[in-house]
Amino acid sequence: MQKIIRHQPFLAAAICIFLFQFILILIIPPTAIWPAYSAFQHIPFILFFISFLLGICFRQTKISFLSLLISTAVFAIRSNIGKGDSEIDSTRTAITIASIYIPTFHAIFYHLKERGFFTIHGGIRLAIVISSVIVIILFSSFNFSSRHPKTDYMLLNAISETIKVPPIGIVVFLVCIPLLFIKVPDESPLLGPLLALSAINIFIALNYRSSLLDPRKSQLVLNTFSAGSAIAFINAVLESAWRSARIDELTGLPGRRALKEHMASLGNNYIIAIADIDHFKKINDKYGHDTGDQVLRFIASFLKNFPHGTAYRYGGEEFVLICGKNSFSTIIDSLENLRQSIAERPFAIRSPQRPSKPPENVEKLRTKKEPTETIQITISIGACANKGEYSTPTDALAAADNALYQAKKQGRNRVRTAR
Repeated sequence: MQKIIRHQPFLAAAICIFLFQFILILIIPPTAIWPAYSAFQHIPFILFFISFLLGICFRQTKISFLSLLISTAVFAIRSNIGKGDSEIDSTRTAITIASIYIPTFHAIFYHLKERGFFTIHGGIRLAIVISSVIVIILFSSFNFSSRHPKTDYMLLNAISETIKVPPIGIVVFLVCIPLLFIKVPDESPLLGPLLALSAINIFIALNYRSSLLDPRKSQLVLNTFSAGSAIAFINAVLESAWRSARIDELTGLPGRRALKEHMASLGNNYIIAIADIDHFKKINDKYGHDTGDQVLRFIASFLKNFPHGTAYRYGGEEFVLICGKNSFSTIIDSLENLRQSIAERPFAIRSPQRPSKPPENVEKLRTKKEPTETIQITISIGACANKGEYSTPTDALAAADNALYQAKKQGRNRVRTAR
């Protein structure tokens, strides 16, 4: 059975680019001249500008704000390179500020809801980012030093010759990176990992003067991994746009567009099934559309775990399953088990007064059980294999639809096959 790979291509591309950056650092000789060329120096900023615009166009403004912040930090550090002995002193403040601000804003923006760019909320967030940008620009060229060596050690001094980020920056990174792997509702599951990859790129870029690296490659390291951060942002926006076009937001299943793409690539051995929720209109009319949405998610939770095929939201209360490799009888038996599992699971009607979040005294409330209305949800299924007169996916889909009609006609809550 051919599975729709929802996120792996984007994740694989991001990982491959990340590994390629290390290979690039290793294979380019320290005597190479082209990394110092102006065109190469501008690549990270061009990529950040692209991610900034894409974030606005595709309503991923968190990407736009982060692109603005990171590009400013990179510029502040870059502007101090080549200043001779004063470079170490002048850049450590910039590295300290960047190591605190960048992972912190990654975590904050990731968990904030999307509110647009040209809105009041967007304006407030932009003002916060611009204020941070001003701090980076104003203070990055100063060599701050306190009267207490321990304070300097925590805030400014590199932890070692290998890791040039101060201890406070490392702590902030270690605290914020795990927060990017917490699933956020209504966001792509790949957004957090890609933001984490961006932050890791910047962490490596901030260590461009590490003793593990040839000093002559410092600009190459800074530019390469800064560009890698921007590429991770671009990847995140494109994945989000891809997901919006192909994944049904309500059920989390692939949508009609993904189904068409899958059907166009089918081989010679497959089975197409259509599942329809019985009496769905009556449920909507009696209990409301919110309950109807819960029913759709309820059915989708079963379809996601179907072992022999890929489920798609076809439209309304209809779902399509593309199955392959297994025998026709095996698929039909699995569809029958699916139908039976759904019919045997009571569906509890959620009370309109039920809070979206559990109250603090939820354990006490559970002791006072109130009668909950439950209903039985059933589905009817029509299936067809691509054989005989049903040799194309379109013909098989139409035949499965006719079989579904027969299942409805014969009393619903059953599986029927095309003859």
